[in-house]
Amino acid sequence: MGLGDFGIDVVKALPFDDSAIFSKKFVNNINQLTTSVLHPSNSILTQDYEFNYDIDLAEEVFLQKSEEIKTQIANAVIIFLIHGLGGATGSGAALAISQIARQEKKVVISIALSPNEYASTNIHNNTSDCINKIKSIVSSCILLSYQRISEEYQGFQVRDVKQLIINKIASIINTITSILVPINPVINIDISLVKSVLTNSKFLFINSSSANGNHRANKAVEKLLNNNFSDFEFNSGDEMIIAIYSDEKIQVKEVNEILQKVKSKFRKDIKYSHGVYHRKNLGDNITIGIIASQKKYDYEINTNPHNQLENSEENVDLSLVSFTN
Repeated sequence: MGLGDFGIDVVKALPFDDSAIFSKKFVNNINQLTTSVLHPSNSILTQDYEFNYDIDLAEEVFLQKSEEIKTQIANAVIIFLIHGLGGATGSGAALAISQIARQEKKVVISIALSPNEYASTNIHNNTSDCINKIKSIVSSCILLSYQRISEEYQGFQVRDVKQLIINKIASIINTITSILVPINPVINIDISLVKSVLTNSKFLFINSSSANGNHRANKAVEKLLNNNFSDFEFNSGDEMIIAIYSDEKIQVKEVNEILQKVKSKFRKDIKYSHGVYHRKNLGDNITIGIIASQKKYDYEINTNPHNQLENSEENVDLSLVSFTN
């Protein structure tokens, strides 16, 4: 579900066909642009409000659209909210939709992009408060740092950086869905740990990587743990899912090598589960996917008024998965 201008641009560009499994939805404030590119059948549009960076006002306005929101998310089990931080429309919509979706027993995963250092003062002032509010409501949150991305790829054209962000978000969604809908498992992941990672209001680090040839396991792990997109502290990770995909020639020592090297990046007491899956089309490649979670601080959980929704999706059956982006 694309929220605001940024979220809509990303969701429209994601390489997923709009289908019964992946359903693309859009949310925005009505203006000349949105009315020309969005259709009411898959969109939630407000009247032309002047939010003026007022996230609380935007949240209130979108909460008034609760029946429309319920209709749009009715068939989804997991909802990905893709939005920027600091502006009113995307952030306010994320807060409103998260509350409604959690009440409807949906899993809500926020994929949010934080602003760079050159964004306006209003946006920066809103961002910290917005992060705390959103992560107190959603099932889990992936926070992408535009600042880190722009520093890592400062020689790139702006349009190419935007495409990198789109590709990263597509990869995040693919990693989650591949774990939730496994194909040809040799070793199964503990689904109860998957549920805990995705639904206990945590920050997530999600990545995937591939490598081939000699030392392919080592090379894949090195790329896997490259954290130039996300705000995530490895030493604060508390739970982790590792999925390994290869042809039928994968060796036990490769699996052990991957697990050892990935675990060494995190705390020694981290809870984890791993799965191994055969994919004939990979050839000599080995692919690794990771979802790691980082707990929220207790004071944020206990003091935020949105916390009453904390466990509203505890009975969600993740085996009946359909997605809204």
